[in-house]
Amino acid sequence: MAGAGLLTLVLLLVGAAPAAAHAALISTSPAAGTRLTDAPHQATITFNEVVTAQAGAVRVYDSRGHRLETGRLSRANGGRSLQVSLPSLDDGGYVVAWRVVSADGHPVGGAVTWRVGTGGNDVSAGVLQDLLSSAGGQDSVAAAAAVGRVVLFAGFVLLFGGWLFLLGLWPAGIGERRVGRLLWGAWVAMAVATVAGLGLEAADVAGLGLADAARPSVVADVLATDYGRFGLARLVVLVAIAALLWRGRWGRLARSAAWGSVAASGVATALTITLSGHARTGRWVALAIPFDLVHLGAGAVWLGGLVMLLVGVLAGGADGSHALAVARRFSTVAFTAVAVIAVTGAVQGLRQLDGLSGLRDTNYGRLLVIKVVLVAVLLAVAGMSRSLVRGDGGDLGQVRQTVGAETLLAACVLSVTALLVAADPARSVGTHAFEATRLVGNTAVSVVVAPARTGPVDVHLYLSNPAAGLTAVKDAAATFSLPSKGITGLKVPFVFAGPDHYSANDLEIPIRGRWTLVITVRIGELDERTTTFTVPIS
Repeated sequence: MAGAGLLTLVLLLVGAAPAAAHAALISTSPAAGTRLTDAPHQATITFNEVVTAQAGAVRVYDSRGHRLETGRLSRANGGRSLQVSLPSLDDGGYVVAWRVVSADGHPVGGAVTWRVGTGGNDVSAGVLQDLLSSAGGQDSVAAAAAVGRVVLFAGFVLLFGGWLFLLGLWPAGIGERRVGRLLWGAWVAMAVATVAGLGLEAADVAGLGLADAARPSVVADVLATDYGRFGLARLVVLVAIAALLWRGRWGRLARSAAWGSVAASGVATALTITLSGHARTGRWVALAIPFDLVHLGAGAVWLGGLVMLLVGVLAGGADGSHALAVARRFSTVAFTAVAVIAVTGAVQGLRQLDGLSGLRDTNYGRLLVIKVVLVAVLLAVAGMSRSLVRGDGGDLGQVRQTVGAETLLAACVLSVTALLVAADPARSVGTHAFEATRLVGNTAVSVVVAPARTGPVDVHLYLSNPAAGLTAVKDAAATFSLPSKGITGLKVPFVFAGPDHYSANDLEIPIRGRWTLVITVRIGELDERTTTFTVPIS
């Protein structure tokens, strides 16, 4: 059964094309802040890559925040543009909001406003803020999803690392009740995290709350995405694993059959995790997928074996000399696994980072630094354990303490790894445009910096004032600063590019870092409004 699950995933892999990382918005039609004389017949959202979008991914609201009935969602521009037809629109303000899924499974959302004619009601700032917030998803759902990823990774390393530990290093533990409970606990953790993850992904994509994660109609939408398909495939493999774990049947298999079952089910499960994340996005995908699989496997051997050593052997009442003998054998295996983890992790980090500045300037880079530091501390403690078990007359109590400390640090590493999976890779931050929208009073200020990397960049500023229609915009100005390098007041030479749209082309940004973009908009003679954006340039 595990082999059948693996075959299913191989077929999925063949159909899973590599792509970029988080999708970035390129344009909207009507454009943000546009005042139209005639009502448009459709709304279009264009991204830099093909995105996954379900029915309702693009929504249109009137000035009171009431959702309008739109036509069926369609695609254009090679699948990068999403379109919906619009009903007959009266004069007034309107909001187009979207919530789609990038190639790496992460939701992307946003909203823009525009108005038709000179009459009717304008969109209030409160309505726009609510729609922008819903387009960005809910923090409670994101937090629950992060916890679910920690549980999923912990279950994976414990189930397969513990399984391999028993087969290769401690066959005497096969059939022991505490070992069975440990493996079943890991299996349940993976199953629960997978099922919950499908619901949380569906709620996150739709911009809904935690309560909606259990609604079948919401979950059904995510099953048509790659994330949903890989989640279902993981459940199929887990059913096959349950058949082996039931009454310890795997322990009665021939040694070669047992190894084959563990290897097939482990690779199949790891594939579902790998293909749901960053490995199939960005550059060097042909190298990234196998390296990620090996990285996951080596992590399971080390960290899962560590837990089995602590709970199954050292804390299980085993004879002291026998327990130390098992610990010595494991130290050799763990040393090899750590070397593999270091090599594969370095390749993955190099693939995602766009220079060393990405370690400082992006969330992905900062999380990667934290993970490396935690692993370094973990290796130091592991070195103490290795010295204890390698020395003559090793003290079993001291070994328990150091292995216990290793296990706690391993839990921290898994937690940071779960956050890394959700972080936008540093390279994608540099190759995509930076875009953000902020409300300043009643004015929505939208800025796009493309590309967000050193060299010549284009800066676009879109303005919309739902309450006043921006009928008296006099001027817009902006400056870039990089305080860490003592650079201040780099003027952005905006030119008028259309109604409520200002642009500056080929502005030279020479240094990487977190630049401060200060935008000042003057409405009328005296009403001046200023807002600040932090733009990561890589």
